[in-house]
Amino acid sequence: VLQQLRCSGVIEAIRISRAGYPHRLPHADVVQSFARGHLLASSGDLASQARRVVEDWLDSPSQDQVAVGCTKTFFALGVLDRLAEKHRLWQGAAASTITRHVRGVLARATVRRLRAALLVACFWR
Repeated sequence: VLQQLRCSGVIEAIRISRAGYPHRLPHADVVQSFARGHLLASSGDLASQARRVVEDWLDSPSQDQVAVGCTKTFFALGVLDRLAEKHRLWQGAAASTITRHVRGVLARATVRRLRAALLVACFWR
């Protein structure tokens, strides 16, 4: 019976549950939710992609913080919240950068139009 439980993964699930990983996400969800642009194009199976995504966000994730299983990524208490907070801050900074560049382009276009209108007005006087 013990061998059957090992083969089906029940023993590993119990070990991980006892290790204190309350948050479990499938690898696809981790990659989809937290992958930055350069990691989206990376090749490999979902487990290795999820591991790279977590390592990219967390400075040095230890084994007691994050465990990558065959189908899911397991996060210790508070680690997923910290990861989500870092991702939210990164998204806010990216949105601010995009907004800043778009406003700059629009302002320069407005200045060009005003200069052209001023040039035309100067010739008509």
